[in-house]
Amino acid sequence: MLAVAAVGVALVRAIREAGEVPLPAPKQLAASAVLAAVAVTIAGVAWAVLLAGPAVNRVLPGFLLAQLAKYLPGSVWQGVSQVLYAESLGLSRSRTSLRFLLQLWTQLIAAALVSGLALVASTPWWLLLLPAGALALLPTLHRGVLVQVSAGLVTCQLLRRSRRLAGLPGAIPEQRPLLVAWLLGGLTILAAGLSYVILLPGVDSSAQLAAAVGAFAAAWVVGFLVVPLPAGVGIREFVLVALLGSTVGTAPVLTAAVAHRAVTLVAEAALALLTVGSRRGDPDARTDGQAGETGGVDG
Repeated sequence: MLAVAAVGVALVRAIREAGEVPLPAPKQLAASAVLAAVAVTIAGVAWAVLLAGPAVNRVLPGFLLAQLAKYLPGSVWQGVSQVLYAESLGLSRSRTSLRFLLQLWTQLIAAALVSGLALVASTPWWLLLLPAGALALLPTLHRGVLVQVSAGLVTCQLLRRSRRLAGLPGAIPEQRPLLVAWLLGGLTILAAGLSYVILLPGVDSSAQLAAAVGAFAAAWVVGFLVVPLPAGVGIREFVLVALLGSTVGTAPVLTAAVAHRAVTLVAEAALALLTVGSRRGDPDARTDGQAGETGGVDG
């Protein structure tokens, strides 16, 4: 809440100092929307890879609809929506829940690594913690490590009586899907970062471009870790101002951030409507609910 208040004060101050905040041109907004759509589509493919069952065209409609739930307070509705839709496709709820957490984990590590691009510019010392922490956590992407961790949870004294956790080690995906999801998570953040930078004036060199994309990734990571705020509202803008405000200016950074949120929301809503509409005439879509009732096998 303090970060939200700080961003609001900074925005008012920027408007007073600048007189008029520069707005992105229509071509910039269109290009940003395309990249935002690419980013969320890549994330949907990563989700389908981790599920290792239904085809991508069956997974994407529910995934894209779930993205709209992340704007609700609590930061849990996106996960609930994804898991319930995957269950309607005939997948086990417990395994799907685990793989949702694994997608978040792989994308978090990937985004923290991408944030290292911001180090090409003058940045605060704390930014080093994100890529350094990601490098330290890379071994957790090894399936053997994940199996050992899950086995430790099952044998934990507090969780020993839970029957649902008994099959947790066997629910870990194979190594290849884990690595593919991690790589796709990095591509997701890169595409989303470029979608933001297109709206940001004053980026004239490749070094500035890399630093701005890295700053966006750092803001995404910090916003992700602040769970109570929907989609990291306020926190991400605060980090962007801290990393880019001195070089680009507070007003352009905040204007681009607000425009990017609006563009992303429009792109996600449009993709959700398109994919759901295309599934209405699909015979497989009418059998998804029946598959969920029979408790299909998770891949």
